[in-house]
Amino acid sequence: MSPQCSASCGQGTQQREVYCVGGHGERLPESACAGLPRPEEVRTCQRPSCHQHISYYVSDWSLCSESCGTGRRDRRVVCMDQDHFEHPDERCASQFKPYTVESCNTQPCPGPQVVPSVADPRGHESSLRGFRPYTPEVDQGSARPSQPYIPVVGPHCAQSYYGCCPDGHTEASGPRGEGCPQDDCVRTRFGCCLDGVTAAQGFGYAGCPDYQPPMAPPAEGDVCTLPREVGPCFNWISRFHFDYSQRTCTHFWFGGCQGNGNNFLSMEACQRQCGGMAPPPPPPAAGPAQRPVIRVRPARRRPYHASK
Repeated sequence: MSPQCSASCGQGTQQREVYCVGGHGERLPESACAGLPRPEEVRTCQRPSCHQHISYYVSDWSLCSESCGTGRRDRRVVCMDQDHFEHPDERCASQFKPYTVESCNTQPCPGPQVVPSVADPRGHESSLRGFRPYTPEVDQGSARPSQPYIPVVGPHCAQSYYGCCPDGHTEASGPRGEGCPQDDCVRTRFGCCLDGVTAAQGFGYAGCPDYQPPMAPPAEGDVCTLPREVGPCFNWISRFHFDYSQRTCTHFWFGGCQGNGNNFLSMEACQRQCGGMAPPPPPPAAGPAQRPVIRVRPARRRPYHASK
């Protein structure tokens, strides 16, 4: 293998030339070695981890829920690095977390609203590529009046033990929306789940307790060699995938839709499917002197002689 890794940090590759030679070192056509296993020409290499700049990223605000008389709008706030890989909020703990909900259209209504405000037809941005780094100066300099959802007394409900009610600002008193007004989810953007309490996070009951996200059919070939795919949705689910370069099962956050077949419900399921995949075996020892053998040429093109 070439001693040089293609990457100066993180994961890269090493390459070498593989060709067929005869017993006296002469180069032969590839067909002469057709019955022999071919050594790998490329393998992964690992350099020291690259420096990561981790900060909060925000999506665009949704449309306001009311056209007047004070409504609410929301956005997604995600802790990510510069490559748009998500990290736990603890990695961004030293920074101010932008608000996810704010009041809007606070002007009084001239009369009763006969037709409710329409929901944002765009929905949330369908991929992490739609997020931008949070910049307080830009966020506070918006032309539209912007303020956190009011009134809020004490810590935000998201910091409470049972989290928020479907309205996004009332603190729940128990699990699964316990203690929340029963009709709260009716006024949310995607309506109620089948339990009549929990607010859906997307169309078709997405994000509900019994929601089964549609899985994309496995791609052709071995699913264990497919790359990690989080999908375009944001209903984050704990899943596991097989990291082919490291030959190990690894946890990741799945967005809840699409993706690929390298997506397992548990570590055990991943290991059952892919855990038996071992690194490629080394080439066998050479046979008689006149028998064609595989030779490996490193970066300096020096022939490789297998031990007899």
